[in-house]
Amino acid sequence: MLQASNLTKIQKLLTNVGTLLLGAYPYRQIKVKEALFLGYTDPLIELINSPLIKIFEEVTGQSIFGFQTPDIQVLGFFPNYNHTGDESYVVNSGKSDYKKVAYIEEWANSSSLGWWLSDDANNVIGASDGSYWGGFLEKDKKLKNFQSFLCRHMEMEYIREEEIDGISGYLYKFSNEVFNTSVSGNEGYIIKDPLNKIYFPKWAHSHPLDSDGHYTFPAGMIEQKCFPGQKKRLPFLALLSSPHFYQANPEVIDSLLGLSPSENLHNMGEFIIQPKVGSTLKASLRLQFNIAVFNDPHFLTLQNLRSTIVPAFWLDVQINLKDYALNYIKMNTTTIPLIFLIVGISFVVLSLLIALTIVGSIFARRQRKRNYLNNN
Repeated sequence: MLQASNLTKIQKLLTNVGTLLLGAYPYRQIKVKEALFLGYTDPLIELINSPLIKIFEEVTGQSIFGFQTPDIQVLGFFPNYNHTGDESYVVNSGKSDYKKVAYIEEWANSSSLGWWLSDDANNVIGASDGSYWGGFLEKDKKLKNFQSFLCRHMEMEYIREEEIDGISGYLYKFSNEVFNTSVSGNEGYIIKDPLNKIYFPKWAHSHPLDSDGHYTFPAGMIEQKCFPGQKKRLPFLALLSSPHFYQANPEVIDSLLGLSPSENLHNMGEFIIQPKVGSTLKASLRLQFNIAVFNDPHFLTLQNLRSTIVPAFWLDVQINLKDYALNYIKMNTTTIPLIFLIVGISFVVLSLLIALTIVGSIFARRQRKRNYLNNN
């Protein structure tokens, strides 16, 4: 990440002149489809990837800009990303424990993400990608949900029973503390800003620096550590939160105009899961992607900016199964068990009727025999 203290006077001059000549500014107007999925080019990125710059760095052995150029070909939040572009997964076969079938053992050839500050935060073992949960769920056990485009796993807890199209399900919700790094268990997600900028002055001046001498961040956000679905570190500070900074510290919400957090509209979401087979019946996921914009007197394009965390977009994902999938699950969890129950009851009733018929027949025969003997 670019930091003025690491640059020589010549590098600062080249950076300032280069950004002005290329028209590289902190804010640009682009199309939504380019920002989200297609990706877009930027003059500075084109310069960084140009053969001339690469030849210069190879010959001199140092970066012309004073920082390691990131491996970015296009800009965007999910450029060219889909599930076929994800890293590889190794999942549990369920051979030793059928309740663990399809649970993640490794992602990107490792059981550890490697970029968080604790083993628990890095560990992906026992998580699910959200499509399947092993089956025979227990209400008192939390579920571990790993989403590679978020670079982390999150816990969900049982709330209540629900029904989707006649299929019984368990409703699970994400914890309200997912984005609170100050609570126990979330220490591994503490934000470390290498530039050590002050984005929330009241919070920064009323809370001590951390052990590394960095300003701490208020509750309501965590870092976006990687490129979506890739085990590659993001070269700049980006943050994830609930939409409109729902449940964030009041100073975070008050730092921008136009925010109006609502529990119904901006909670992180929920999963409804069929507990016997472990299939997700319905789900929702809501997240906000934010970028750190900071003031730096050494760079012309950053001199007049206020250091703040700027929301770029928020995502509302709604997952609903197709009718054929719901019908298949319903057949295997409701219809077939009901048929077996009816058949079982029918066999029991039929067996009882046959038994009663036989007993009645025997009793009637004995009664006729007794009457015959009495008459003779």
